[in-house]
Amino acid sequence: MTTVTIAGIPIGDDYPTRVCAEIGTNPGGNLDLAMALIRAAKEAGADMVKGQRRTPELAVPEAEWNEVRDTPWGKMPKLAYRHRAEFSDEQWAKLFDFAKSIGIALFTSVWDLPSLESMERLGSPCHKIPSARAHDSTLIIAAWQTGKPIILSTGMSDWEDVCAVTESLVFQELDRLRATLPERTVEGIFDAAWCREQGKLEKAIRVADAAIKRDFSVVGKAIDRWLEEHEVAWNVVSGRLVLLQCTSAYPPRADESNLRVIQTYKQSFGCPVGFSSHKIGIQTCLLAVAVGANVIERHITLSRDAKGSDHRMSSEPEDLARLVKEIRYAEACLGDGKKIVFPSEEAERKRLRGTPCTFL
Repeated sequence: MTTVTIAGIPIGDDYPTRVCAEIGTNPGGNLDLAMALIRAAKEAGADMVKGQRRTPELAVPEAEWNEVRDTPWGKMPKLAYRHRAEFSDEQWAKLFDFAKSIGIALFTSVWDLPSLESMERLGSPCHKIPSARAHDSTLIIAAWQTGKPIILSTGMSDWEDVCAVTESLVFQELDRLRATLPERTVEGIFDAAWCREQGKLEKAIRVADAAIKRDFSVVGKAIDRWLEEHEVAWNVVSGRLVLLQCTSAYPPRADESNLRVIQTYKQSFGCPVGFSSHKIGIQTCLLAVAVGANVIERHITLSRDAKGSDHRMSSEPEDLARLVKEIRYAEACLGDGKKIVFPSEEAERKRLRGTPCTFL
């Protein structure tokens, strides 16, 4: 499996599980509260902290703009609420500076292209695509083309959805690789395979047939080159992509967490995989570590009794600190998978066994 590095923090199987504290919408547009949450995340031992950046007019369906809802500031239209909860670019710049000053990496989920462009201007070290936008090919490809790592939450997605995203990123890399070739003269089956991927089956058959008639030896060379470039493209994608297993229910039932997907993603895509938790409590996060999660994303709040949609499912600072501690304990218990006799066993081994193993 490859390693993805975000703000100098390596993420992968050879490194500790990284903890990302999600402040989300919990600050409610209050800059001082956002800074307090960032500081609390740092003091709890989190590696990274994440916010959310969205353009309200794009994130809220127009039909819902005037829907009245309960908010921490009383009843107001949904669009007005979203505007009040958002930070401006100037405020985000202050948050990035603050996070840097206390030594913790900050980035955001981007919900739309203007938000992505905003985070690019501010120098975000990576871009998170939230589950709600995991179907948005325009946004995902634009984020990929920044050249920065991408974290993709996969709530509300099935297997075909996730494969479609990863394959689209591979095609992005193939296009980039082909653009760097000294000549655009890929022969025979290579061209045929490209046509087939683009849904042009009849043209693919004609190209392949013509290639074979010209020179059959071109077939093997083209296939070798095709496989080689695909491998390069996959390695690039897996070196910049982190997938998060997520269930977009608030909170999900235990049987909806589906933590075995973590290993499915790892085996299929070769990239780091994490778990974005919407559960109350930390037990599911620890189970995710046990099945191989490289990242745990967990909401943080100063009080679970605060008004707002995410506070109830968030961890207070002392709970987040306990989660970090328990993750490190779980990692120690998991070990490295190599079966050995520990020094603490030697005295008992000698006392109870006496003689060496007679099978050897």
